[in-house]
Amino acid sequence: MPQLLSAALLVLALPLLLATPTELRTTQKPPTEPLTELPSTSGLKFIRHDKSACEVRSGTENDNPLMDMSIDECENECSSDESCKSYLYVNNRNHHKERKCFFYNYRTEKTKGLRRETCGILELGSPTDSPTRSPVTPVTIQQCKLKIVHAHNFTEVNNAPYYGGHVDWLEIQKGKDIETKCTSDYYEENPFWCKYKNSRSTGMGAQVENLEDYYYTETFNITNAAHDLTVINSYHWFFEEDYYAGQASWNDHMMAPIVKVYKLSNNSWDVIGKETGYSHPVSREIPSHTKDNNGNFKPNKDYEGNMRIVIKCTNECVCKVTKFETYSGEHGLF
Repeated sequence: MPQLLSAALLVLALPLLLATPTELRTTQKPPTEPLTELPSTSGLKFIRHDKSACEVRSGTENDNPLMDMSIDECENECSSDESCKSYLYVNNRNHHKERKCFFYNYRTEKTKGLRRETCGILELGSPTDSPTRSPVTPVTIQQCKLKIVHAHNFTEVNNAPYYGGHVDWLEIQKGKDIETKCTSDYYEENPFWCKYKNSRSTGMGAQVENLEDYYYTETFNITNAAHDLTVINSYHWFFEEDYYAGQASWNDHMMAPIVKVYKLSNNSWDVIGKETGYSHPVSREIPSHTKDNNGNFKPNKDYEGNMRIVIKCTNECVCKVTKFETYSGEHGLF
């Protein structure tokens, strides 16, 4: 029996004994370091290198991270973007809103990183990385900045087409951080991705009031717009009553301001969406106020003084308006 067992083992080992050193090197698996491999929901596979940063090429640094998400959410967001081949995840366990996810449109190398850093690299042979696929010229990842201007279509209060006053104001939100708002109410307390400026230091919203010579505009500078939604909410402020409603020269409800959105990249201002901008509808037949049974003024439920504009930007800062709607409702009352 021992002789039979020795003979069987010799037969199994014979191919290895006859193999050349070159054949042995090509058939043995190279040693690997500890790593985590997790398929994403899209079917792509990324290799996660813990305690590693992504070594990126000069000029392709990504300054537009996604915020406040888990590493699985970061990986799935990368998987859903055809251009994303690597991601860097930075996990701040003490401040969940500072968790960051950076995308890169090529397979990076890993390098020594911090304990809270993970570099995820698309595995060779994944569906979007087939060797038979035509090579794609990398697109340089750039900062994605938007400028949102809210103003009337005249530049001086004396040029207003009607007497009276009209006030609308904007609130800007991000798709990944819908609870945080950037608005005139906060000024210095606005989120890091938004800088607010009004043409008057104490001004709020876009306002015209030709009896008091008020004319305010507001501007928002948005950073980190890539691979996220920028939601622009516009609201109308209702005065206590509709003053001099019977006079044609006092149709101040007609003076709706205009929202224009610009993409600031490559030293140019490219308009996003309509060249003429966006404003809520107005009509002489639909005043901002009506009266109740006691003769008191109240906001007109048919006056669509509010609007919502949704902008989507890709990782390469290609932006478009994906939604525009107007609606009625009371959100402010002077």
